Amino acid sequence: ASGSGTEEDPYIIETAEQLDKVRDYLDAHFALGANIDLSTYSSDGGWLPIATESKFTGTFDGNGYQITGLKIDRENKNYQSLFGVTSETSIIRNVHLEVVEINGENHVAGLVGDSYGIIENSTVTGTLIRGKKHVGGLAGTIRKDVIGSSAHIEVVGEHEVGGLIGQFKGSTGKKITIRDSFATGDVTGINNGTDINDYVGGLVGLIESGNSGSVNELTNSYATGEVNGDQHVGGLVGKAVALPSGVVRIKNSYAKGNVNGNQYVGGLIGFNGTTGNDKHISS
Repeated sequence: ASGSGTEEDPYIIETAEQLDKVRDYLDAHFALGANIDLSTYSSDGGWLPIATESKFTGTFDGNGYQITGLKIDRENKNYQSLFGVTSETSIIRNVHLEVVEINGENHVAGLVGDSYGIIENSTVTGTLIRGKKHVGGLAGTIRKDVIGSSAHIEVVGEHEVGGLIGQFKGSTGKKITIRDSFATGDVTGINNGTDINDYVGGLVGLIESGNSGSVNELTNSYATGEVNGDQHVGGLVGKAVALPSGVVRIKNSYAKGNVNGNQYVGGLIGFNGTTGNDKHISS
């Protein structure tokens, strides 16, 4: 790849083989220079996620190019996605990802399994993402901002399952935001016979703030897919909960899809358990 891997002069990725080598330079900076087809990585469990043992700490700019043909089938492995885990310093932007199918256990998604960094202006399309806990169309868990991003794919899981994000997890003393984002795929919470599925949402499965100074804000966002589950099932959010002195805000957001469940079921939020000092929900 051309470039030197700095933020000013990122490595330019133009082939699937070069994308596969990102895992060897987790602190570097990258940008796509061409569309990438990952269909040659479909056998033997499919694509091996980048950064599952150590976090990706650099930046990755898709430059508006497409990554297609992503397939993963490791139902007993965590962090199954294009990127497994990204750090607080990471930024993934302008990535347009087409998924054939992803099957994993926990922290399963299209773009990032467990995101501590920023995701912006990125999309995931495709057929199906399936896992157990923390399952989302874009990211399984986020701990920092998601901006201007979307998912258009069916999502199936057992616990904390969302069309865009499975778990939107706050942190004490920090504000994190999902804004200008949406999901259109159907979302299903399944019962495996031992655990009751919980926290199933058209956009986000579970929003959970941290303690003092923590703010989780969802704004200017929506979901249109059908949502099915058992408990804590919502058209937009399955469950919203603010820990003591934490804040959860949902503003200028909506859901349009049918919602079906047995307990704690809502067109917007399945269960609003916010008990902090600010419990703001507006149209």
